[in-house]
Formats: sequence, C-alpha cells, structure tokens
Amino acid sequence: MASGREFYNACCRFEGQPYSIAPGRTDPNSGHKDCSGLVAAGFEVCQGYELGAYVSTTIFRQSVDAGLEIPYWAAQNIVGALIFKPEDPYRGWGADGHIAVSDGYGGTIEATPPRVQRLPLSYNAPWSSRAALAIDLDYSNYGEGSPPQEDDGVKGLWIRRENEPFIWLLYGGYKIASGGKGQVDVMAYMGMTYNGWDNVSSFSAKDFDEIPILEWTQTPKGRYITGPPE
Repeated sequence: MASGREFYNACCRFEGQPYSIAPGRTDPNSGHKDCSGLVAAGFEVCQGYELGAYVSTTIFRQSVDAGLEIPYWAAQNIVGALIFKPEDPYRGWGADGHIAVSDGYGGTIEATPPRVQRLPLSYNAPWSSRAALAIDLDYSNYGEGSPPQEDDGVKGLWIRRENEPFIWLLYGGYKIASGGKGQVDVMAYMGMTYNGWDNVSSFSAKDFDEIPILEWTQTPKGRYITGPPE
C-alpha cells in the first residue's frame, strides 16, 4: 500500500504537463492532465491499478462512501490528502469543480490552467470546508506512512539501583553494568531511533541479583560483551 507521500510524489511526476480535458487526461502516459486526471494518474502510478473514479465529484463520493471524508483544516496538514471546490463537492461538475492534492505544508500539486504545478493553497482559494483521503492509501503519520512495526518494540530495560554509580541494562535475560562511555554507546544503540528516544520507566525487580551478568572485555580495539562469567 502506497503512502500519501508516495501518492503526492507520483502526482509531482507530471509537473509541467499542459492542462487539457482532452481524451487521455487520466492516462499516466498521455502528456496532458486536468485536475481529476492528475489525481487518477498519480494514483495509478503509485498503486499499480486504476482509482476507479475520474472526475472530482465521483472521487469525492468514492472517498465519502469509504468513510474517508475529513475537514479542510486537517487536509492542509496531511500529505496526499484531497481538497475540493466548490463548498459542496458533489456539485463540482466541469468548470464548477476542482480537485488538488495537499503537500501537507500549505501547498498543493494540481492541474490548473495552464499546467500541472505546485501552488500555495491561497492560489485557488476559497476551497471547500470538506476534504477527503483517497482510498487504499496509507495516511498514517500525516501521510508519511507507517514506521516499521518493530521500531517501538521493547529492546531492553534500564535499571538504576540506589548507591550504584552505573546503570544496569537488562536485555535478553542478562544484565549489563553500563557506565561512562560504554553507557552512552549502548544507550545510543538501544534507545535512539529515527522517531526519537523510546520511553523510559523504572521498576523494582524481584530477584534482580539472580539475573546473570554479561561483562565487558577491554581490548586494544575497544570494549566487547563477552558473555556471562563461568
């Protein structure tokens, strides 16, 4: 499933193509687009199959029927969201209707005479207060797509005990005494991810002293975990 970002980027592939309502406007290979043709072509490029709706009114109805209508203020912040004219998108036939794809930052990619172009939202304002997400796309994370599911899984537990000058890392059934540069290195590896630091918590572990210790070995090339003591 493509993300809202991938859909938007697919639409941007047609930037500069002339605006035209001639046959072929929805075909990714035609060389011309109108507003709804751009949406249909961008969808087909990123998803590999046709959207199944080809004018702004039917695209809006398709999204509404799928429960994907959102307010305009939300669409401004979601890359790949669809925004419409007029206030009632169902009445937007022909020259009375328009559709654009939000960039999530106050702009659009849209086919508006004389070409497909990136524009500020103010260019074709006022927009309808009603907007929508396109069917079959991943709009999580404001349209950027879902992060890897394993990213926020439990990697390890940090345990600080009273009167000890280091932090224990409990990981894989063992505990590691981590202090100084070693602590920083391990924390950077275990905790720092592309979406920021993972949550930190503290707890009292019963039978903590019985958990086997993994020890560091110092070598000329650095420190390495060597395993539990014999």
